[in-house]
Amino acid sequence: MKRFKNILVVLDPESGSEALIKRAVTVGQRNQARLTVVVNKAAMPLQAEPPEVAE
Repeated sequence: MKRFKNILVVLDPESGSEALIKRAVTVGQRNQARLTVVVNKAAMPLQAEPPEVAE
C-alpha cells in the first residue's frame, strides 16, 4: 500500500473542523507524514472590479 508523505489540511474557522483535524493527525501518524495546516480567514472575491480613475 502506498503511504502519504505530505498531508495538507485547509481549515475554515466558521465551520466545525475538530473532526477534520483529528482525522488528519491520525492519518499523518499512521503514515509518518508531514502535516501542513492552512487556515482560510476570509473568502476572496471571484472577480475584482478595477478602481475608479479621476479624469
